[in-house]
Amino acid sequence: MAYDLRAVIADGELLRGGVGELPAARLASIGQGLSLMPVTDELFDSVADGGGAGPLGLWGLPGGFEKTLAAWSAGGLVAYVEAKYFGGEDEFAAVGLDKHRHSEAWIA
Repeated sequence: MAYDLRAVIADGELLRGGVGELPAARLASIGQGLSLMPVTDELFDSVADGGGAGPLGLWGLPGGFEKTLAAWSAGGLVAYVEAKYFGGEDEFAAVGLDKHRHSEAWIA
C-alpha cells in the first residue's frame, strides 16, 4: 500500500490560531495535544507564491509558505512533514499518523 503525507504538525491551539487566515486549511487532532494540518492540493494552491518548488528540496511544501510557518513557530514548535513510500510497515503509529494513508483523507 502507498503512504503519502504532506502536513504541518503543531500544538492544536497554535494551529487553530494560524489557520484562521487560510480558508482551505483543515485540522485533525492526532492526540497528545497535537493537531495535523494536511497540505491538500487546495491548500497548496491557496498559499503558494508561484515561486516554484518549496525550499530545501521539500516537494510538498508550497513556495513561500515557509514564511508563514516561521511566523507560527514564534508561538511554539511547528513541524512540516512529508513522507511518500510504497510497501513496508507504517512507522508513524507512535503519534497516530497511521490513521490515514493520504493527506486528503485526514479531513474527509
